[in-house]
Amino acid sequence: MLDTINQIPGVSFQNNDAYGSAGGTLNVRGFDSSRISLTFDGIPLNDSGNYAIYSNQQIDPELIEQVNVNLGTTDVDSPTASAVGGTVNLRTKTPSHDMGVLASGSIGEFDFWRVFGMIETGETAEAVVKRESIEESGCIVTDLIPLYDFLVSPGGTTERIALFCGRVDAAAANGIHGASEEGEDIKVHVVTFDTAMALLKSQKITAASAIIALQWLALNRDEVRARWTT
Repeated sequence: MLDTINQIPGVSFQNNDAYGSAGGTLNVRGFDSSRISLTFDGIPLNDSGNYAIYSNQQIDPELIEQVNVNLGTTDVDSPTASAVGGTVNLRTKTPSHDMGVLASGSIGEFDFWRVFGMIETGETAEAVVKRESIEESGCIVTDLIPLYDFLVSPGGTTERIALFCGRVDAAAANGIHGASEEGEDIKVHVVTFDTAMALLKSQKITAASAIIALQWLALNRDEVRARWTT
């Protein structure tokens, strides 16, 4: 992994063997590895006794999102004891919201081979609900009741929708919300149960998921109130 920072002026890394199994030497502006802080998501990786760096005992490169190099003397609050030569931080990838699989392989001379596999489990439906509630309404969900998991158009698509009833403090829901980087501009309206039922009866609500959720609430309101008032 440290090979990737060789292009930075003042940084030099040399592997002791072709495959990186025997470690290597890292220098930053003339300082050797015992004077360089190597961290993994902010956690020190230097030897606690002699501050040495063992480059052959690092995380797989497929799991690294970014490598940050600071060529100057480290901050006084940095988690290291002897980084007068600079700091190198390996930042791991953030797990994907979506499920996926990554597989890669390498082969070379002298029977060299390497395989790597990774499975992204993705977020659970409950985790998505809690994250999106904060993002799109400013409300923190403190309890969730699963309602239905249904096909949007059976026979036409495999897309599914999972519905939940969530407990929030609706006082924080007014205003404009959403992620600006996603082009979201969401105005949140807070209405009473009676108003919601009137809108449903007058067919002012036309989204199928909202209709199903409100019909469920009309049937189960007493049980929900009993659960959230105890």
